[in-house]
Amino acid sequence: MTNQQGFTLIESLVSVAFIAIGFVGVFGLVNVSNDMLHNSIEREHLNDQSNAIIETLSADISGIETYKSKNLNHCGALKSKINKNAKQKKNEETQFKRMKRWCEKIQARLGSAQANDKRNIHVVKKKIAGKNVYIVAVELTSRNGKNSSWVKRVFNAP
Repeated sequence: MTNQQGFTLIESLVSVAFIAIGFVGVFGLVNVSNDMLHNSIEREHLNDQSNAIIETLSADISGIETYKSKNLNHCGALKSKINKNAKQKKNEETQFKRMKRWCEKIQARLGSAQANDKRNIHVVKKKIAGKNVYIVAVELTSRNGKNSSWVKRVFNAP
């Protein structure tokens, strides 16, 4: 029997298998981390857009009811009402352009709405403690409803 030093073929194959299992585990962690990062970025976009919509509505309290029950899922489905009063017509055209811009911005950042995505503006007028107020909620979701943003504000009615 000779005294030989070195690795046998089986030892080499076992070490390669261990290294391969390690690489598969690291690759899996990188994929999970990447998905979490993309979800976080999408939620940030949803929150930014929700807050931008709320801020714009806060500057347009007199026409806030025009935004009631608006669905921003499909930009082409948004319709503008035509009133006979020239001032109302101009205000509604401005509001329609805002909604169209919001819808296009959401689609540019997050893509088209999927089946379970919600992109809605809710406006409810209520009387609280003797004062008329508007409760405005903006609900935006992406990735088929997995990422969501829900922003709610109360405004004093004129």
